[in-house]
Amino acid sequence: MKNLESPVTRLICFNHYKILSLLDPINRSSYNYYMDILVEGIQKRYPDILEMIDAEGVAVDVSDEVDLILEMFGKLEKSLDRLPVEVRSELVDKYHVYFGGFDCSSKVEHHCFTYYNFLKRHQKIKIQKRKGMHKKLSLYHYRQMMVTYRSLGYVTVLSADQIRRVCIRKGRESQLLRPMHISLPDTGGMNSVQLVKEDTFYLKE
Repeated sequence: MKNLESPVTRLICFNHYKILSLLDPINRSSYNYYMDILVEGIQKRYPDILEMIDAEGVAVDVSDEVDLILEMFGKLEKSLDRLPVEVRSELVDKYHVYFGGFDCSSKVEHHCFTYYNFLKRHQKIKIQKRKGMHKKLSLYHYRQMMVTYRSLGYVTVLSADQIRRVCIRKGRESQLLRPMHISLPDTGGMNSVQLVKEDTFYLKE
């Protein structure tokens, strides 16, 4: 951070954060903190100026996954708009048909949230996060939805039945997070045998 010892460099950085504070009022207090460091020349706090930069970055596979999730929900919205009102109302009431965003506090979803926010800031997405929609769903659920969505192949508009297949029914969210127990009769006369079907979805930490 030796470059910040130059008043000219600090002035350039100050102007940078000043612009950001105007464009991004939600994080204005952080930008003001950085500007104070630069104005006062607090060398011990120079490393703090880099804290807003994600050292890991957002991997390409994360961006690809988020793009597919947004594509899926975009097609769901488009398909819903073409259905009769009564059918659309039934689907909205019983299924998670709208995108609910990502959990920024989740270690698993943090980078998805970062990329989604980037797209949103630059107006690269056509769907909007619906308030209250993310209380029940997680990236895990989105991934399960995508398995069915991709199995349908390329279709311009989804039918009501296809929407039911893709979307998760409200009230059954937690059931998808538990192993499935399948009881099989024991032909030898002993008690029934239970098999546990382990889920094949894994979240990357």
